[in-house]
Amino acid sequence: MTTLITIPGSQGSTLTFTVSGGAAANYANDFSRDVQFPTAITTLSTNGGAGAPTIAGALNIIGPSNTSTFSIPGTHQYTYAAVSAPTRLVGSAGGADTVLAGGGVSYVANGGQNKIIFSQGNNIFFGNAAGGNTITGGAGYDTINAGTGSATVFSGAGHSLVNLGDTVGGDIAALLAGSTTVNAFGHNDTVYASAASMPTSAQIFGGAGTLSFAAGPSESTLNVTIVGGSGTTEIFGAAGTDMVFANKSGTAAFTAGAGNETLNAANAAGNFAFFGDTNTADALSIDDTIVGGNGNEYFSTGGGHETIFAGTGGEMFQINDVGAGTTITIVDFSASDSVNFAGLTVSEETSLLGTASTLSGGNLSVTLTDGTKVDFIGISSLAGHLK
Repeated sequence: MTTLITIPGSQGSTLTFTVSGGAAANYANDFSRDVQFPTAITTLSTNGGAGAPTIAGALNIIGPSNTSTFSIPGTHQYTYAAVSAPTRLVGSAGGADTVLAGGGVSYVANGGQNKIIFSQGNNIFFGNAAGGNTITGGAGYDTINAGTGSATVFSGAGHSLVNLGDTVGGDIAALLAGSTTVNAFGHNDTVYASAASMPTSAQIFGGAGTLSFAAGPSESTLNVTIVGGSGTTEIFGAAGTDMVFANKSGTAAFTAGAGNETLNAANAAGNFAFFGDTNTADALSIDDTIVGGNGNEYFSTGGGHETIFAGTGGEMFQINDVGAGTTITIVDFSASDSVNFAGLTVSEETSLLGTASTLSGGNLSVTLTDGTKVDFIGISSLAGHLK
């Protein structure tokens, strides 16, 4: 059953919208009451809604007992929904809706520039091509379909599934807490994650477009799994980041920051580049572990302590002279790998290796003039590997 309802709005205006579903008659009675008492807060309620909070000047939908659909009228409507049964809110055609929703709400964007905040329970957001929407997840299980227009998503403390699908601009997803899965299948998507206040885990899947992931400093370990698509993947690490990266194709680059970071790219098949933090001010705080994959990889070392496990492809190691206290350990250096010491010609590199020492087990250790130490595990000579 579908009912067309008109109620008094602010400053003498009227609001007309449709209500469908089994609770339509109940809502019609509520509106009839509001027509008789136009100064009252506009509230739609059924059994179970007593005592629920309301917001003055908003369309308040409290505890419906049956599945219902509401079409939000006009523009710039503030809607408060605290529901116990599945409720579908269809946004206004002009967009610019502001909705604070409890559990069981499905919001369907009609126009753009909407601000939707989920507080608790299980909720769903459906975006559209208009874009400009901002969606904030809550404490429950939220599914956020950003639509083909650009969107900004903030995950909540619960579990979120975020589907990014912009076709022109770019979506931004900020994973602030909880456990989140992101399908970054849009044109150009940026994902930011931080575990500054609580442990966070995330799974991020790239597509044909560009995926940029940036980690924020974390007081606890930030666990992230990134599966790159056929497009380019850019990864920016930070202290407390523990990441797993894999891709079947495409290219990827990881830029390390200060602090302890772990990147496991053992299952990556595409080409990969690693750039260590060469800021001397960060050197003493760095303790990075990098695991290479199966493609051709480029490693540009940084300061502090770095342990690099070479992959199975042909690897190129660029050794940078960051300064005393820097120790680089390269494990599984193979016959197909090459190395370049920054600022040195091949003849100068050859002269440097004349002072190299052999470690126990036939491993090679080289100390640069600035004090940077490089240990090559698995090889006793770099003859034929200098570039």
